[in-house]
Amino acid sequence: MNGADRVLVAYGTKHGATAEIAQVIADTLRAAGLLVDVQRARRVRSFEPYQAVVLGSAVYRGRWRRDAVRLLRRPQLKAREVWLFSSGPVGRQGDPEQLEKWTKPPRVREIAESIGVREHVVFGGMVAEDAGFIRKKMARNIPPELRDRREWHQIEAWAQSIATALTGQPIPPGIEPGGLA
Repeated sequence: MNGADRVLVAYGTKHGATAEIAQVIADTLRAAGLLVDVQRARRVRSFEPYQAVVLGSAVYRGRWRRDAVRLLRRPQLKAREVWLFSSGPVGRQGDPEQLEKWTKPPRVREIAESIGVREHVVFGGMVAEDAGFIRKKMARNIPPELRDRREWHQIEAWAQSIATALTGQPIPPGIEPGGLA
């Protein structure tokens, strides 16, 4: 493998749920034979060794995490293949148009369009009542079965599509990338 096979998976998270999604994406890409580094967005110093970047952020009140937006704004991304993901909706899903506005913030969409992002997907988020007053209150207002909307098979399938785009090879059947089902 050479530098052309290297992928950065970076994320902005507040409570760790988006970090878990990023890790499953990284595991899936590794299973396809790619070299993958996973880092918090605020810790990324350079894109130099990477052919591709997968960048995700938790979305709160229609906004991406500040560190993820800063990373997305870096001009060096334009020279790489970039995929984006947002993590956030929990509870019952309402109007799809309104949901799109809340999960793919306009500023993020504008930057993504200007750098030629390949795709921007939205995965369900997670809220637990284990930290802070606001999270506890949110969790109490959401039925337990709707507090974790992350669909691990969808996340793995999306990561496999990225791996296929980068390698030109489908992932062989039987490979269990993330182990989370």
